Amino acid sequence: MATRVETEQANLKQLLERIKSGQEVVLVQNGRPVARLTPYIQPDTAVTTRRSGQTSGTAVRPTFFTAVHNDDMDREIAAYEAQYTGLVASYLGQYVAFYQGELVDHDQDQVALLKRIDGRFPSAIVLIRQVQPTLPGPIQIRSPHLVESA
Repeated sequence: MATRVETEQANLKQLLERIKSGQEVVLVQNGRPVARLTPYIQPDTAVTTRRSGQTSGTAVRPTFFTAVHNDDMDREIAAYEAQYTGLVASYLGQYVAFYQGELVDHDQDQVALLKRIDGRFPSAIVLIRQVQPTLPGPIQIRSPHLVESA
């Protein structure tokens, strides 16, 4: 459905209702199309899953990959850091898994640990980190500096 911009400025509410009901609207100004308005459809975020270096297919990313769960991961990181001294003494070089603030598993083999954690805590926020001699520092991302060539 094509509609003139001037016409729709006064009828924005009605226009939004038509779009929400599933109609596509093309805005025309001075006889030329300038925009297409379509209903918003929540996209599925597809990710390619990898196991043992082989692509195993495409899956829909679970909802736990959202910023809503940043607090959950922050809690796991805080628990890891609070227990860090004991972890170095017992698990240096191993991978450890924290769930709900508790150490739930550890292993020398990261893949074996990931498989066990995936089986025990599907779709849960679990921190898996290798115990290093020092705590990891903040990640710094530097912005590029563009220079014009002569």
